[in-house]
Amino acid sequence: MAQPNRTYGAGLIYIGAFVLIIIFPATLFMIFRHPAHADHCPISSSGEMIPNRTIDGVLVFSSDSIFAQSYDGKQHVRKYLAGCQPKGGCTGPFRELENDIGKPVHAEFCGASLIRVALTEREVFKSVPATQEQLDAANLTGKKVGLGMMFFPFCLIFWGIFRLRRKRLEGQALQ
Repeated sequence: MAQPNRTYGAGLIYIGAFVLIIIFPATLFMIFRHPAHADHCPISSSGEMIPNRTIDGVLVFSSDSIFAQSYDGKQHVRKYLAGCQPKGGCTGPFRELENDIGKPVHAEFCGASLIRVALTEREVFKSVPATQEQLDAANLTGKKVGLGMMFFPFCLIFWGIFRLRRKRLEGQALQ
């Protein structure tokens, strides 16, 4: 009688262990990372965020980025509004502002988040930063995905152990 093939179960164990070794550090990072904190700004009765910082100045282009530049009497102050990476996408209202360099601008911030940009004649950009509830929900989803990623290699390992035991019992029954 031929000996039962044990390589299938051992292969599952090896694959599961290899995947576990690779996935484990990334999964730990996903599960135990610190949650993000949203910028906290008061909200008006109309539902719009009330900025805690503003800048009135002129649009300036420098190194693939657009800034609002103002002069406070002592020095020039620049605040980042938008930019584009050479190989990738743009952040903020870059496309809306790139043709208006040199024009007066009014920009409003909630913490570090840009919430509104207006030129003298029109509002160009308006954003609502993520709330703490939205950030917490995204963090919880990431933790669930991480736990799911840990579940898969354990299933491979346990299935491989089950297959090996079954083959061993079949081998003993044949003898």
